[in-house]
Amino acid sequence: MNSLNDPYDADTDESDSYVHNRKKKFGRNNQNVEQLANTLRDFQVGANTSNIKKLQRKDSDLKKIIAYLEDDVLPDSQKESRRILLESCDFILVDDVLYHRRKAKSERTKNMSEFQLVIPKQLISQILKITHDSPLGGHSGIQNTLDSVRERYYFARMGKIISEYVQSCHECQSRKVSNLKTKAKIVALSYS
Repeated sequence: MNSLNDPYDADTDESDSYVHNRKKKFGRNNQNVEQLANTLRDFQVGANTSNIKKLQRKDSDLKKIIAYLEDDVLPDSQKESRRILLESCDFILVDDVLYHRRKAKSERTKNMSEFQLVIPKQLISQILKITHDSPLGGHSGIQNTLDSVRERYYFARMGKIISEYVQSCHECQSRKVSNLKTKAKIVALSYS
């Protein structure tokens, strides 16, 4: 099983080569590449991007989007091809690493970074453990965990996966305060 220690190896610093030698491939609507490059330095400090590249290309869903962005190759299925064509404008490849362009949907999420590192299925549980279970995550509930993950990362069905993860967290459920007011049982009083 891969761990986050592999993709984020502190001994491998690729940030210098990243800034000077980056290759950019992006969906048709992503034109602001310099802003992306500046934003992505936060993701790349000390990161071993070769492991992330490999895991993204092994992921069954991500490899189809990557193939389309790199070589304009679509799957045989018409339904799958249509989905990739519609979604491809939200993705960008920088140094062969896939990123997602986030759209701010509310005032609360407006200040989050515009680009999110796309997380392969293999690393989702580890990202959730770091952002929710760690002392810094603090078992902070569904919405705060979602905002924390969404600030830097993207994966399909993020809301549903995070909601299920937090609802299945034993610590969160045991500490959760119920808003329901409990009523005492009605007891008949007897006078003697």
